[in-house]
Amino acid sequence: MFRFLKVLFKEIYLINKIYTICHYFFLKNKISYQLDDSKINFSKPKKKTFFFLLIETSHTVNFLLMLFAKILQIKGYNVYALVCDQFLDACEIKSIRSLKNKNPCYSCKFNQNKVYPFFKIQIKKLSYFNNLKLEKKITKNLKKYEDNNFSFSVKDKLNYLNIPINDSVTRYYFGSHLEEKNQEKLSKLSLDHCKTALYMHEISRIIDNEYKPVAVVSTMASYSAWYPFFNYFKKDNRFRQIGFDTEICSFDPFKFFPSIKFFRRFTEFGKKKELNKKENIEINKYLKNRFNSQNFNSRINYNKYKKKYNQIQKILDLKKKINIFIFPNVFWDVGLSDRGAVFNTVLDWLFFTLEALKNNSKYHIYIKPHPAEFIVNNSLLGIEQLVKNKYGNSISNLSFIDNSNNFSSYDLKQFIDLALVFNGTLNLEFMLLNVPVISTGMTPTRDNSFIKEVKNIDEYKKILTNSCNFKNFLVKDKKKLKMFAYFWFIKKNLKFNKKNLYISSFTRFKGFNFKSLNSLNFNDIHHKTIINFILSGKQYF
Repeated sequence: MFRFLKVLFKEIYLINKIYTICHYFFLKNKISYQLDDSKINFSKPKKKTFFFLLIETSHTVNFLLMLFAKILQIKGYNVYALVCDQFLDACEIKSIRSLKNKNPCYSCKFNQNKVYPFFKIQIKKLSYFNNLKLEKKITKNLKKYEDNNFSFSVKDKLNYLNIPINDSVTRYYFGSHLEEKNQEKLSKLSLDHCKTALYMHEISRIIDNEYKPVAVVSTMASYSAWYPFFNYFKKDNRFRQIGFDTEICSFDPFKFFPSIKFFRRFTEFGKKKELNKKENIEINKYLKNRFNSQNFNSRINYNKYKKKYNQIQKILDLKKKINIFIFPNVFWDVGLSDRGAVFNTVLDWLFFTLEALKNNSKYHIYIKPHPAEFIVNNSLLGIEQLVKNKYGNSISNLSFIDNSNNFSSYDLKQFIDLALVFNGTLNLEFMLLNVPVISTGMTPTRDNSFIKEVKNIDEYKKILTNSCNFKNFLVKDKKKLKMFAYFWFIKKNLKFNKKNLYISSFTRFKGFNFKSLNSLNFNDIHHKTIINFILSGKQYF
């Protein structure tokens, strides 16, 4: 009920507007004091420029970016924040969920006018870069895109924009684009996102020519509004992506798929063969918490485990067959089209797998949709409905695992003969749980020689249809695997303690957790690590 009201609340424009204004009166005194720089000693100005690629200014994480832009400014660097001033016809904010919102740009506009001025950072609006010459160029390329069946040809230098444009259209619908019957609407949406991508393609070059930034900093690297900047500035290592969570901060996560280069660095190019005692304790504790491991020396805990085991067994109605479990990603989620390996997309992989396994009497297929399908920003068209729309009830050996059942993917380990995943950390987690697993996407572990890896579609089909020994997909070198787990879950991320968290929530910005800029220790490990990354682009480990 609470989640329903929260979604409803966000969709009602007038109520949201009133709430935003009331929230501002609570916020302004707090943030004006926190960001007061009148007593700050600014460093001598440096001839180095940084652009912070915000675009939309409603998401809480962008206030964190502005904070680090402020710290760079204090350190003497020339800093700009790039924002959309209602210039883009299509962006991530405008989606099928905002159709009832008379002004989806309201929150962004409000923050730009009322909250962002407290940072005293130079703002560059997208409309600033527009002119008649650029408009003509955009119009010409839009026509080329439309005439080529809403796609740039392979030989076209703009061909790289096809992926972020399609991703953005999919994101707009939260998965339900496959049910859209209005082709005119789909075409219009594709053109709008193409226009956004083309403008960002051109503006990234204009900014480089006019300002010559040392780096462009962003939390996003996908979709029509951000991908062109990412594609342009990553080539000479001038794109910095920072991922913030409530407890960790990650740097350039796109470089870790796969992680072979950085893992080799961590192991000092193979000299480090295993974790030391302290590292072992740390990763064991982490994995125990992550997998909710039970201490079976306790009779009570063993009985709880046995009860859950029996419950799952009953719910799954297990057959005396080879049980293959498929764990799809949220297929409309950020940047997944860039994570393909054997298959380009999650849906390509899923449907190929079902075609290979369907109605085979040797196998039973279980599909467990991703939990993110069912949270507040849930899919409007989930994997289960998608499969049923395509196949109906024609697949006799297929079952779906209902999200309402109170068990995780980890709890299923005893029942899995083979786990199939596209990409992500579930591949690594099943390795750690000693579950045979095959991934066909760009996973963190790919090319690290932990297990036999599938290289092409023919090999994948042969494995699924020829009753291969799935134990070939178990990891033999457990010490190396645990080292990788330590590297992936602990070492590569900067972990915050409660005193160093800058915000308390990622839902709505309520100010920062520190008292004032004067109270910040700019030389603590967290500030230094993030600032050094922005300046140099080097990973901190």
